[in-house]
Amino acid sequence: MDKRMSARATVRFYERYNHDRDAALPALRQQRENMYLLDKAFVDLFLTEGRVLDVGCGTGDFISLLGRSIQKSGLDIDGAALRAGCNRHPDIEFFDSFDLLQNAKPFDAIVFRGTLQYQRDLDRVAVFCLEQTTPGGSVILLATPNVDSPLACLQRERWPLFNGLQHLYHFSIDTLRRLFRGFELMHYDFPYVGTPYEDREEDLRKFVSLCRGDTTTERFAFWGSVMRVVFRRAAGVSR
Repeated sequence: MDKRMSARATVRFYERYNHDRDAALPALRQQRENMYLLDKAFVDLFLTEGRVLDVGCGTGDFISLLGRSIQKSGLDIDGAALRAGCNRHPDIEFFDSFDLLQNAKPFDAIVFRGTLQYQRDLDRVAVFCLEQTTPGGSVILLATPNVDSPLACLQRERWPLFNGLQHLYHFSIDTLRRLFRGFELMHYDFPYVGTPYEDREEDLRKFVSLCRGDTTTERFAFWGSVMRVVFRRAAGVSR
């Protein structure tokens, strides 16, 4: 937490963040786009119509994959990404602040794809989700780091998903339950097998090496490191 940026510095830091990241790491961009298709299929299991907000949407490439019966909105502080998204996806309504959504029509689902850990004020985010979802509405968390994972427990600060500058918080299923009070936990899993990041034999070799106490700075994917979690607003909970 010592490295937390000010709100103004955060806005400057993330300007063109999506563009520069993708330009520097095109192979990772391709993996991420392949993962979009798997995450889209997962979201389809819980949502087929209604209004959806994607928090940390970048250019909107992920939410754009959802079906035509979905009314799509995206939120991000990367101004360059939002401008590109407006040109690329005219059917998506983009916003750069939670404040602009306070009086919006409620959403049937709010999606955080790998972005919950970036949010500066989690209490505000949790209240926003409770106030801005419809009765029975969902919060869907994708690509969210799991601090209870085998790799996190072994590597701790060397864990690839530990990022003290950008990832302001780290979650487990238990802490997510406590954060999203007023929601019921409907589903969670840990995608790894069958994802673009899986290299099962090599990843297992590296994991066994860590268990033996070998020191390594290699970054690798493994089961449990990220989670997909679905919460549904509990019946009888007022906004």
